[in-house]
Amino acid sequence: MLNPAYSSNLPFLSFFMYQLMFAIITAPLMTGAFADRIKISGWIKVLILWMLLIYFPVAHWVWGGGFLHNMGFVDYAGGAVIHITAGFGCVSGVLFLGQRAVKNQDGPFHIGFVALGATLLLFGWFGFNAGGSLAAAATAVIVFTNTGVAAASAMIVWTILYFFEKKQFSFLEMIIGTVAGLATITPCSGYVTPLSATLIGALGAIVCFFAVLI
Repeated sequence: MLNPAYSSNLPFLSFFMYQLMFAIITAPLMTGAFADRIKISGWIKVLILWMLLIYFPVAHWVWGGGFLHNMGFVDYAGGAVIHITAGFGCVSGVLFLGQRAVKNQDGPFHIGFVALGATLLLFGWFGFNAGGSLAAAATAVIVFTNTGVAAASAMIVWTILYFFEKKQFSFLEMIIGTVAGLATITPCSGYVTPLSATLIGALGAIVCFFAVLI
């Protein structure tokens, strides 16, 4: 079944499931901020309310013909709809819930699992960035390239900054820098050149690195 409001050649259910994938991805981005601050039952309630009151309205504003879309606002693959909403969700959770209730100060941590998760994340990121180009193969190549070079640029810059700060290298920090580059390039991945994507990744790493220090 086609819906001409969204596509002239793709079934509406394909568009529906693609958008649902974005919604599902956004929720886990906040998990780290709420971990050890809230019980799982409370977290489920937060996610339900957050989806209904925050994510769905913002997604409509930007992608569904809402007021931001009508003002000319563009977000290629979720920088505003996903990362900004999740980011402010994290900030509000931290401010409202306070300090973590952690018994083991080291916390549950395994660098191998972090690396595996980052690999899966990177693989999926290529999918939902380049997947936004629908059938435009040329655009998909540009988006795929921009996503990769921004991630690499941010990883390198973040690693250098961390080295100057701590006088040591860290595989974990390399992963964090990569994710910073991915998040930064996402909203403009279909609108810029690879050179611009490289600069965007580098700037994203610098801003995010010092934001973490603050």
